[in-house]
Amino acid sequence: RILAQLFERLTPHEVEIVINLCLGQLHAPYIGTQFNIAEKNMLKVVAALLQVDEQQVQEQLATIGDLGSVLATGSWSVEQPYTIAQV
Repeated sequence: RILAQLFERLTPHEVEIVINLCLGQLHAPYIGTQFNIAEKNMLKVVAALLQVDEQQVQEQLATIGDLGSVLATGSWSVEQPYTIAQV
């Protein structure tokens, strides 16, 4: 029911994006997606978003085991809200 309410408020393009994200993918499976971003660069990005030093992010990563979870447990905000399509 929650997803149905969300889909009612989204454009068809945004629905497509949300469905893929719900399935744990960025695109349909036939579209290959590789980012090729080194973990070290991702540590810098997460540290910048959380406004902490990289060592703290590395320590949390060692404890939690997943960089996405480290980011999810942190407190961060953006200056302006983004739409689904912009993200």
